[in-house]
Amino acid sequence: MLRGDLAPCDKLIVWESTQSVHLLRELLAKTLHVPMSNVRVICMHLGGGFGSKGALDKHTVLAALASRRLGQPVKVVMERKEEACSQGNRPPNIITIRAGCKKDGTLTALSLKSLGALGAYTHFWYETFCGYPLLMTYRCPNVRIEERQIFINADPDRSHRAPGFVQGIWAFEQVIDMLAGKCGVDPLKFRLHNYAEVAQTPGNPPYTY
Repeated sequence: MLRGDLAPCDKLIVWESTQSVHLLRELLAKTLHVPMSNVRVICMHLGGGFGSKGALDKHTVLAALASRRLGQPVKVVMERKEEACSQGNRPPNIITIRAGCKKDGTLTALSLKSLGALGAYTHFWYETFCGYPLLMTYRCPNVRIEERQIFINADPDRSHRAPGFVQGIWAFEQVIDMLAGKCGVDPLKFRLHNYAEVAQTPGNPPYTY
């Protein structure tokens, strides 16, 4: 809720279902041109987020502006369809993966090319990380990733269980199944054979301690 006309002395209190209380506070202050010290964001119940509630949305800004105009608190409740259309989207990607391995199933090389859609604009990132599963899932000495993003007439992309990981993992695991079949190795044994103790991302973070 928001009272007054957003003069410097005004206080803004927002009750929001958000995964990013502090970021939302910062973005609201910047968008509405009020001191951040005058903005308070409270999240009582998050519900399902999965990355889609990590940014400032249009309905929150509109509620604040309506409250300013009316001089009283404003509540916004969206139907399921409205929420699906306003909370961003899981970006579509066209993914091509090339892979090589030894006869015993040891991975030797992986290559991914991905073309993804960001939406009409973006909140945080200009990439969707479809290639990260190739760096994080299995042990492989040679990995090459090429990702390109384009803007389209749609709501901006959101994480939805990490931006690009869902479609990247789906494509990658199909390739792993195909390689296991070519080698005549059980798919589960193939995966265990290439098990990774650490990720091949910067710092090589371990999966277990």
